[in-house]
Amino acid sequence: MLNNLHNIDWGSFGNHIYVQHFARDIPVYILQLQSDDAEMHEEALTFLFGSGQEAGDIYPATSFILPFIIELIQDEKTSYKDDLFFAMLNVLNVAAEGTPTSIAAMRLRVSVYNVFKQSLSVLLRLMEEKTESTRECVIELLGLMTDDAEIIIPKLMSQFLMETSVNIQCIILGSLKLLFRALPRHAKRQDGCILFLNNIIEIHSSQEVRLSAAKASVELLWVVNPQYDDLSPHVAKLLTESFLTIQHLSEDVTNIFYQSQSLLYDLSRLEPEHLFRLLEHPALTDIQLHLVGRSLLYRAFQMHSDVYIHWSYMPLHYQSGLYYQVTGRPTPLRTLTPLQQRVCQTILLVDRIWRMPTNMFSFFFGLPDTQHQLRKFVEQAKKSS
Repeated sequence: MLNNLHNIDWGSFGNHIYVQHFARDIPVYILQLQSDDAEMHEEALTFLFGSGQEAGDIYPATSFILPFIIELIQDEKTSYKDDLFFAMLNVLNVAAEGTPTSIAAMRLRVSVYNVFKQSLSVLLRLMEEKTESTRECVIELLGLMTDDAEIIIPKLMSQFLMETSVNIQCIILGSLKLLFRALPRHAKRQDGCILFLNNIIEIHSSQEVRLSAAKASVELLWVVNPQYDDLSPHVAKLLTESFLTIQHLSEDVTNIFYQSQSLLYDLSRLEPEHLFRLLEHPALTDIQLHLVGRSLLYRAFQMHSDVYIHWSYMPLHYQSGLYYQVTGRPTPLRTLTPLQQRVCQTILLVDRIWRMPTNMFSFFFGLPDTQHQLRKFVEQAKKSS
């Protein structure tokens, strides 16, 4: 166990995460993870993987630490395994989702990913563990291993069919969504994946699982010339109903905002008619109207609005308005396509959207931010086309 721990020149890495932490002490803290003492365990994880804002940050020693953690999670005697999985999830999240600031940072992320890649057979085996929390963590890890999507997807689909836990089934579908998104265009057309999801949407007894399958299925659409007919006709209905049932008056406003935005992202992948109909729904709150309008604009202007920037920003509620922190505006538009004209004209007719002042139009799309200015712009764009 941990036989090679002292064969690595840990001291050559200098400091590790924090200035007061020296990499030469890493073996001490890896061994400390074998302790049954909760405080010692937490102290070791903080030293090895950071905490708070630094949790999961990748340093030169990180890819050398991870193989020992993977070794520990396979040992039946190891305590607090969920904490070890959570630490690995943080690291893989940074490696897979973060934006590297330099070539050196990119190399570190690749080295971390390669550790998980080399341990793929171990992770697939752990997915069959009896402990539900272990299966949950492993499946989330596998969902982030997008470079191995074509290997992992059939394994997760098989695991779904064996699972009886609705919670785990939803986590599997969440991981499949990430992996489907990473597939190259030709691989998205595998009929087996579409049929698998459509079958869940049509017959599964759990509404939560059916919704998760609907969210995953939109990732199998091509961005250009998508084949909407391949998806279950219930996809749009499931996404719309879920959006309408989210309570925006909940105490956890941030979480609800992101849930709403996630559903609208999926709806924006479908035909625009679904968003046009949703915009007319009489029960929408002012914030919901803002989000639906924003999603409809994205559907029409997506080539003019960076997808990562668009779906990662949350507005600040300030003086009865919704404002986005300006870090750089897109180039102002001068002409509009027929769909863009229709979207702008529809939004101009919904007076409630304009109750809350916002810089959404200019921030994302290079459009005027007031009803009067947008109407004037649309009229000028019509004359130019």
